Amino acid sequence: MTVKGDYKALDALLADDLIYVHSNGNVDNEKTFLEGLTSGRSKYHTIAPIDMKARALGDPVFIDGRAKVKVESNGQVND
Repeated sequence: MTVKGDYKALDALLADDLIYVHSNGNVDNEKTFLEGLTSGRSKYHTIAPIDMKARALGDPVFIDGRAKVKVESNGQVND
């Protein structure tokens, strides 16, 4: 959904209290992450998961992992 640009479907899947820590240390919540995508500031070209772990902590689930990502941010492509 992120690569295909289906941000409506992505919005439906993401938790309202999402905390997304980028590889450069920047932190987004659900709203700022989606705003970056819908505004065109960020565009994910590819996402290839390397590993992922999910742990239930009561009702919330903590997911962490690594991925090889090619993303365009403010016109600069990083991979």
